[in-house]
Amino acid sequence: MTGASALYSKRAALYVRLIRLIGYQKGLERVLAVKMSEALKGGARVMDAGCGAGAATFALIAAFRRLGRRPARIDGFDLTPAMLDRFRKKLDRNGIADVRLRQADVLDLENSLPPGWLNYDLVITSAMLEYLPRERFPEALASLRGRLAPEGRLLFFISRKGRFNRWAIERWWHANCYDQSEIERALRSAGFGIINFHRFDAPYTFLNSWGYAVEAY
Repeated sequence: MTGASALYSKRAALYVRLIRLIGYQKGLERVLAVKMSEALKGGARVMDAGCGAGAATFALIAAFRRLGRRPARIDGFDLTPAMLDRFRKKLDRNGIADVRLRQADVLDLENSLPPGWLNYDLVITSAMLEYLPRERFPEALASLRGRLAPEGRLLFFISRKGRFNRWAIERWWHANCYDQSEIERALRSAGFGIINFHRFDAPYTFLNSWGYAVEAY
C-alpha cells in the first residue's frame, strides 16, 4: 500500500479534479439512494474505508438526506495524509463536524485504528481495494467484514476489467481491475453470503464501463 500512498500524495489534486469532472460523487450518490437504499438506515454507524478526499462520504451523506434519514456518525480512514488533509478541509468548508478521520492501512486495522471502531452497520469503500496486492484482496474484504455488526453490510465500488481500464486504471493509476467472478470468489472467501451487483442509472450509466457497485453481507 505504500506505493498507492506515494502515488496519491503526488496526484491528489489531479484525482480530485478528475472525479469532479466525471461526476463520480453524484453517480455514487444516486446508486446509493436508489439501488442500495435498504442499507442506508437512519441512525446507522458508518465507516468509510480508504476514504481518500471524501467522495464516498459526501455521496453517502447526500444519499441519506435524499432519503430523509441521517447516520449516527461516520468514521473514515485512509493511508495517504495528503488525501486526508483535503478531506478535512472539505468537511470544514461544509460545516460538517461529526466525521472522524484516521490514517490507517486496511491490511493492518488492528494496529492502526482506535479500539472502538467496531460494529458498524455499514462499511463503504470506493476505488481503494484496487490498490491492494491481488492476492490480498480477500484478506482486506475479511478485515472489513470484521468491522461490521452482525447485520451490517459492505458497499463498495471497484474498477472492472476492460479495454479502457487496462490503460486508464492499470497503467496510469497502477491498480488492479477485477471481473465479477473474481469479486464473488473473494467475497465468499471472506465470509460473505449475499452478494448483489448494482448498475449505475442515467445520467451516470457511463460509470458501468468503469466499475461495479457491490453490496455484500
